[in-house]
Amino acid sequence: MLLSNNFDKLNISQLKPIVANFYQDEEVIEAKEILLKDVSRAAQDVSGSDLPRLPRRQGDNKGRQSVDDLLKLFTTVDERKLTGSLPRYSADNLTGFHLLKLIQATC
Repeated sequence: MLLSNNFDKLNISQLKPIVANFYQDEEVIEAKEILLKDVSRAAQDVSGSDLPRLPRRQGDNKGRQSVDDLLKLFTTVDERKLTGSLPRYSADNLTGFHLLKLIQATC
């Protein structure tokens, strides 16, 4: 939700620290897996839509590396105009979203 609502407003260097600091590593990893699955389905309908290889990350930096993967995947979605073929995503807990506005204001 954060990426889809801000991808056209902020550049990657602004989005990366917001995503990395706002979400827990497990949330980023889960979002990457869900988005990859959905994008793979959407890309099957579009010829020439090869997706970047995104390995399952391990180790201490897996959260930050997964943020990079998530942003790379979302860039591919944007470039290939697959956004309309994806399901709509929502957040199940909006508790921290007021902090997001403060983070965005500093970018």
